[in-house]
Amino acid sequence: MGSDQLPARVERRFELFLKPLVETYRAFGIDAQIRPINDVHVDGRKIVGTGAAHIGNAEVMVGNFIFDFDKDVMARILNAPSPAFRQQVRDSLDRYMTSTRQVSGKILNPQEVAAVYVRECAKVLGKTLEAGSITASEQAAIELVDQRFCSEQFRQGGSGLRRPGVKIHEDVYV
Repeated sequence: MGSDQLPARVERRFELFLKPLVETYRAFGIDAQIRPINDVHVDGRKIVGTGAAHIGNAEVMVGNFIFDFDKDVMARILNAPSPAFRQQVRDSLDRYMTSTRQVSGKILNPQEVAAVYVRECAKVLGKTLEAGSITASEQAAIELVDQRFCSEQFRQGGSGLRRPGVKIHEDVYV
């Protein structure tokens, strides 16, 4: 499917991209819902975060399935200005984030989830999907990006627009 065949509005594109994620969770008995613009929630808590970009002739979406999430560790490793701030982040993670383990009581098998997700993508796109591999030029590009993101300059200063605090989900910051 070419990008010219995708919905023009970004909100509609995310609906298309998120549908296979939602249907995958539902196949495992988890009542996931799309939370516009680009999150998936269960019982009002984020269980998927995504992003998308148009790169060259490709429409690229990234995301994750949150199988398990140790909120205590996340709050502990955060570079927090005070113990009170750290606790506020921890409380917000409890309130606004979840995982398949938290909602189902078990950790799903990643291979089974991947198989269902591929099936759901094919269904939503109306296409037969084929496994591919990363080309040498793509691998080289990945390594360049890795070097940039691992650099001291990026980790200390980054670039672009920054909002102070810690983002928990789309409209929740501590």
